[in-house]
Amino acid sequence: MAPFVVRPTRDRDREWVRRFTAERWGAEVVAVHGVVYRPDDLAGFIAEDEGGRPLGLAPYVASEGACELVTLDSVEEGRGVGTALVEAVAAAGRDSGCARLWLVTTNDNLHALGFYQRRGFHLAAVHRGAVAKARELKPSIPEVAPNGIPLRDELELEMALGPPGERGTAAGAGPLGHLLANNTAWAEAQARRDPGFFGRLAAGQNPRCLWIGCSDSRVPPEALMRLPPGELFVHRNIANLVSPGDASALSAVQFAVEHLGVDHVVVCGHYRCGGVGAALGPAASGPLESWIGPVRRLAEAHGKELSAQEGHEARWRRLCELNVVAQVDVLRGLDPVRRAWDEGRTLLIHGWMFDLETGRLRDLEITAGGPPAGFRGTEGRP
Repeated sequence: MAPFVVRPTRDRDREWVRRFTAERWGAEVVAVHGVVYRPDDLAGFIAEDEGGRPLGLAPYVASEGACELVTLDSVEEGRGVGTALVEAVAAAGRDSGCARLWLVTTNDNLHALGFYQRRGFHLAAVHRGAVAKARELKPSIPEVAPNGIPLRDELELEMALGPPGERGTAAGAGPLGHLLANNTAWAEAQARRDPGFFGRLAAGQNPRCLWIGCSDSRVPPEALMRLPPGELFVHRNIANLVSPGDASALSAVQFAVEHLGVDHVVVCGHYRCGGVGAALGPAASGPLESWIGPVRRLAEAHGKELSAQEGHEARWRRLCELNVVAQVDVLRGLDPVRRAWDEGRTLLIHGWMFDLETGRLRDLEITAGGPPAGFRGTEGRP
């Protein structure tokens, strides 16, 4: 079952929300408890799959201490989309100071009654004959539902909301509630697909590859290669550097090589890397300048080659590649790596690039399986 994410609606979503509402509700407006809403004008959350295809919508209104879930739609049942959307709206309501989350459905909607009650909602009121009043505002509301039940009454359901952050669940997660809602949906879907998955995950890790990449939010390694948790041991920092004085990077390499026994180390850079780009510009402020110092020195060492490139963009791209080559060279001289080679282990160090414009990884074909001839190391080893 493919994963999905939940995010707040944006201005650019308005046209889609308008079309989606018309498709699901027979008009661009929704009439409920004597009020006509336009979901495209409301705050809300959208669920999307990995390709950005919308899977569900939950517009809401938060006012006077209460948050109303105006509609809830999921185009694919059984994936946890509805649950994730409800949790995101609950978090938003709680953050707005609302004491309760409430909604109105109709007497024919037996599926919704079960869905909401299983998620903590209680029946608060029955408004007999209210659908007739809603029909005056929105004449397209049918007299009889597809299941043959006459549409007559509105049923109000509610759920109490505690203070922001009161519960350690997706619904009580503060301003990042939609992120925890995404996690809840993912975990539930993963458990349905593979009931033993989390048990195996908790039992230990056995990745065969150490990934050293950039901290850039656009380069998430597992997503790029469609890998589940447990397949990569990951170390990330600005500009994917392996500096001999960086205890964090050196510890990651040591643990991966000596304790996990990985067979591969991949240094993956990416084009348009901000850290590498900064090394081509004026001095930065604070610790950033010290951090990118190795890249700046690398640019100076390859000044002639970079100057021969046509334009800043080409120089930037080439320096991103040269930086990966340099990190592979550093790795070849680290003590944990050299000890593995001295012991006869097969440990390969690869240099890759990720192209943001195509989404493709590229092997720079600089794979190393041993130290350079005459190399004396970078950690004081003779």
